Amino acid sequence: MQASTALHKPFPLAIILKIILAIGLLAFGVVAFTGKTYWLYTPFIAFMVLLPFYNFKWFFWVFILSLPLSADVRFDSLALALPDEPMMIAMLLLLIMLLIHNRNAIPKWLWQNTITVIILIQLFWTIVAVFAAEQHVYSLKFLAAKLWFLAAFLFIPSLVIRAAIDFKRLFWFISVPVFLFSVFALSWHATTRFGYYESNVVVRPFFKNHVDYGAMLSMVFPSFFIVFLMLKGKPKLRKIVLGFILFLVVATYFSYSRAAIMAVMFALIVMQAVKMRKVNFILPTFYVFILSLIFVLAHNNKYIDFRPNKTHNVTQKTFVATVAGAFTGKDMSSMERFYRWIASVRMMQDRPWTGVGPGNWYFYYKPYAVTSFTTWVSRNPERSTTHNYFILMGSEQGFPALILYGILMVVLLAKAQKTYHRFEDQENKYFTLVVAMMIAASFVNNFFSELLETHKVGGLFYLAVALLIFLDSKSKKLVSIQGENQSEKA
Repeated sequence: MQASTALHKPFPLAIILKIILAIGLLAFGVVAFTGKTYWLYTPFIAFMVLLPFYNFKWFFWVFILSLPLSADVRFDSLALALPDEPMMIAMLLLLIMLLIHNRNAIPKWLWQNTITVIILIQLFWTIVAVFAAEQHVYSLKFLAAKLWFLAAFLFIPSLVIRAAIDFKRLFWFISVPVFLFSVFALSWHATTRFGYYESNVVVRPFFKNHVDYGAMLSMVFPSFFIVFLMLKGKPKLRKIVLGFILFLVVATYFSYSRAAIMAVMFALIVMQAVKMRKVNFILPTFYVFILSLIFVLAHNNKYIDFRPNKTHNVTQKTFVATVAGAFTGKDMSSMERFYRWIASVRMMQDRPWTGVGPGNWYFYYKPYAVTSFTTWVSRNPERSTTHNYFILMGSEQGFPALILYGILMVVLLAKAQKTYHRFEDQENKYFTLVVAMMIAASFVNNFFSELLETHKVGGLFYLAVALLIFLDSKSKKLVSIQGENQSEKA
C-alpha cells in the first residue's frame, strides 16, 4: 500500500534522494565548521523521516524490524533513539497529512472502540497536566513523544495490519531480533560468570539497562510460547521451538530483572484465566489488595517500621541475594523504591488533580521524601523516576491519570477475554492470547518500573493494544455475519 491510498500519489523518490543529498552535503560542512561529528546522522534521519511519504507500508515494516535493535544516541543535551525515533516522528507527520486530506483515513472500528476512547481521554488529561505543569519544557517534550508513540504504534498499524500474515510478520520481525540479541548478550554474560553488575553492561547500547532488556524478553516470550501451542501435530518443529522457549527462560533469569521473571509467570496466569473466563477478577482483586496494603502501612505511620537497614543496605552481588534483600531491608534497589514511592504519594496529596506535570517528577520529589528511607543512591544523578507507572502517573498528572491507567488495564484484559471467546477458529484465538499475554507482561514490568514511555517496551505495549482492538473488531464482525446467516436460514 502506498501513501497514494490517501494522498493522490506518492512523493517522488528522486526528489527525496535529492533532498537527502543536499542535507548530507550541508551536514559535512557543519561538521567541518564545528567539529561535531554527530551532524553526520542528519542525512540518515532525514531519509527515515521522508521515506514513509513514498511507501508507508514498507516503511512500517522496516520500522518494526529496527525497533528491538535501536539505541539511544546523545546529541549534546538531546537524546534520540536511532533509528526508530525519527521514524516515529515521520509517521506522526504522515498521520497528520492523512487526516487533513481525509478525516476518514483511520478506520471507524479504531475510533469507536472503548480502548481507543480511554487512550484519547488519557491524552486529553495529559494535555491538561501539561498546561498546569511546573516546568512546561519537559512536559511539552513528554507530550510530543506521546503523540508520535500513538501515531506509530496505534494509528498507523490500523492501516497496515489487516490479515493473519501481517500478525505473523509482526511477531517474527520483533521476536527474532530480540532472540538473536539475547543469544549474543547471554554468551557475553557467560564470559563474566553471569555477574550481577555485568548484566547491565552486556545489553548496551541497545538497552539502557538489564531491566529494559528483561522487560523486552518477557514481552516476546508469549510469541514463542503460543507458536509452540500452534504446532500441535508437528513434533520436530515443536522441539525446536521448545528449545527457543527454554533458552528465553534462561535469558530472562540471567537478565536479573525480578519484574521480568514475574511478568512471564503473570502472562501464563492471564492466558489460563482468559481461557477459563476468569481474567476479569485478577486486576480488581490486585487493586483491592494494594489499596488495603497502603491503608495498613499508612495507619499510624506503620510504614516507618520498614525503613532500610542502613548498616547492610547495599547493592547485592547476586540475584538470589537481591531477592532476599528485598524482604529484609538490605537490598538498596528495593529500599530506594520505597523511598521514591513514599515521596510520590506525598506529592499526590499536595497536587491531587494535575500533579507537578509530565516529565517534572525529578525536580520536585526530594522535599517530599522521608529521610529515614534514604539510601546511598538517593542522590539520583541519572534522574530516574518512581519505578512504578501508577505512582508516576499520579505524581506527574494527578489521580485522574492514575485511575485512567488502572481502568485501561482492566478493560484491555476484559476485551481480550471477550474477543477470545467470540472467535471459533483456533488461529485467531491464539493471536488474542499472544496480545493478552504481552499486555499482562507489560503490566507487571510497569508496576516496578516506568517503561511505558520507552520506545521498546512502550512500543510493544501499544502495538499489542492496536492488535487487540483489531481482533475485537474482527470478532464482532464475524459474530454479526454468523447472526445474519442464521437469520437467513431461519
